[in-house]
Amino acid sequence: MIRITYLNKVSLGYLFFLISWSIQGQTIDQLTKKYHGHSEILLEYKQTYIISKNNEKLTITRDTWEEYFLLQNDKNNHALSDFIVFSELNPLQSFDAYTLSFNEGKYKRIKPKGISESTVNRNSVFHSDIKKKIINFTELTPGSKRILSFKHEFTDPFLLHPFKILSHIPTEKAVFEIILDKDIEIMFKTFNTEQNDFNYSQEIKRGKTIHRWELVNAPLLKFEENSLSPAYYTPAIYFWVKSYLSKNKPVQLLGEVDQLYTYYSNFIHSLNTDLSQDFIDFTKNLTKDVTTEEEKVRTIYQWVQQNIKYIAFEAGYDGFIPRKADLVFTKRYGDCKDMASIITAMCQIVEVNNVYLAWVGTRSIPYTYEQLPTPQVDNHMIAYYNKGTKSVCLDATDSFLPFGMVPSHIQTKELLIALNDTTYKIQKLPITSASENKLQTIDYLELSNLALKGKGELYASGYFKSLINARFTYSGRKNREEIVEKIVNKNIANLKLEKVHTINHLDLSNQAVEIKFDYSIPNAVIAAGNELYIDLNLYKPFQESNLTLPRYNPYEVEQLEQYNNKIILSIPKGYRVKYLPSNKQFSDAYMEATFEFKEINRTVELHYVISSKKLILYPEDFSAWNESIKKLNTNYLESIILEKL
Repeated sequence: MIRITYLNKVSLGYLFFLISWSIQGQTIDQLTKKYHGHSEILLEYKQTYIISKNNEKLTITRDTWEEYFLLQNDKNNHALSDFIVFSELNPLQSFDAYTLSFNEGKYKRIKPKGISESTVNRNSVFHSDIKKKIINFTELTPGSKRILSFKHEFTDPFLLHPFKILSHIPTEKAVFEIILDKDIEIMFKTFNTEQNDFNYSQEIKRGKTIHRWELVNAPLLKFEENSLSPAYYTPAIYFWVKSYLSKNKPVQLLGEVDQLYTYYSNFIHSLNTDLSQDFIDFTKNLTKDVTTEEEKVRTIYQWVQQNIKYIAFEAGYDGFIPRKADLVFTKRYGDCKDMASIITAMCQIVEVNNVYLAWVGTRSIPYTYEQLPTPQVDNHMIAYYNKGTKSVCLDATDSFLPFGMVPSHIQTKELLIALNDTTYKIQKLPITSASENKLQTIDYLELSNLALKGKGELYASGYFKSLINARFTYSGRKNREEIVEKIVNKNIANLKLEKVHTINHLDLSNQAVEIKFDYSIPNAVIAAGNELYIDLNLYKPFQESNLTLPRYNPYEVEQLEQYNNKIILSIPKGYRVKYLPSNKQFSDAYMEATFEFKEINRTVELHYVISSKKLILYPEDFSAWNESIKKLNTNYLESIILEKL
């Protein structure tokens, strides 16, 4: 049962005295000036883990204290509501919430206006035990405070949460404490604390070891478009229990990758040891006409992509333990672990024994397994096909990802591959090159007064193909012309689609999607006397990718991209080429581009290829990146000139 506690009158009066004394040094006016533009600040944010032994087992709780101070009326009512998240593995033991309303120099304690509970809904999550306690505060006026304190229990000592500074409002003081019984040993690592004045101390008091970190004026979490996950640049303290004594014998928990793997292997030890005959028969029949090992794996992977619906699960150990393959087969849905389970099981049934389960962290987590050998280092699972010198990721959560491609959200990340119950290997995934993720176009143009009439061919491979495939699949009642127009309009401004001729390879093959269509671009030609000015740069990739400076957070893109565009213009009768831009090319750390103009018989041809080179831009890259975009946009300004004979 969750306890709601309230302080007695004696302790409350003493608290008011302390509060009044603590803010004497800074008046409301001074704080408002100091934090101009903010309606509220966090005076103190404190977390305290208490790790002790009870009947030779660990008991772990975490107390959290949040003390907010209102500087001015909150026009958007952000301060009126707050919430506490809890779950089966992190139950909420107690909480306290109230307003200290400031009026005529005195504080008055006000109970919350209302307290409710709801399930935390996340996109695609089908079953979750994550809930939140919602508190609605009242009587918040400038100078008032709102207090939120709560206690969580951690039922699994392997699944402790780090301390992170992740606030969009100013934080005057942040404190993190770990209080340990004797004979309990922890390890910890700090990240992104070098630029912040973290004060660390350790002491032994009344038989307890106390680790304490304190930070004054914590850095603000700034929202900027396409920012990296805050884990890359915000201060964080990760810790884990290394060992403790039970009946005078050491119990080892975490500290090395070996120990993390031992913990994980418990979740998969008996997985798929007893599968139904129906499932076995189906799998053998599915691959009966396939002879090579790779084709068997491809057939199984693509069947799972198309027939098992991805639905995430977040309920207790459901977030960690894969389900049996035959259960996933019967239900026809599952999360990433379930898809990895059914792929590996089906491969084993057809005697492909080099497909393994593998854990991996998405790119939102910046750490390697050696840096952080705890369950905080990963959040995803895939199947991994060890094909000699080539390794293939089998992540069926993307229903349209071409076989053999590394999913964009785990590029550069490490896989922890389960070879057997006791043996694993770690392998780093590569970046998918721009040439593997290509959008290629060929456009044949003719003049019609001041408009351009075009016949276009678009070829999309890699992630581009996956995206187009998804658009056609999930576009509901839209007809194919609407979908094609949206796809092409993203690249050619003011295009009006007239007819779609063919759409080929909208499938799971490695052949590029092919779309052929007719279109027009009104008012695309500028006439000046006897001259016609025509911009053949129909597609302008990265045109609006200039970064607005100053910018503070690193900039991230999903994948590297290549655009290969060829535009062929028929020279109208009675005209000749007066001006053809010179060929250009440049290559730097961020882009590679070539622009080539040709006059062939009665046509003008522009062929340009642009490839990006970086997934992440850091502050030291921003100016150079903008210079690269400037070079591209300078080339986009080039037009050809036709002259009337």
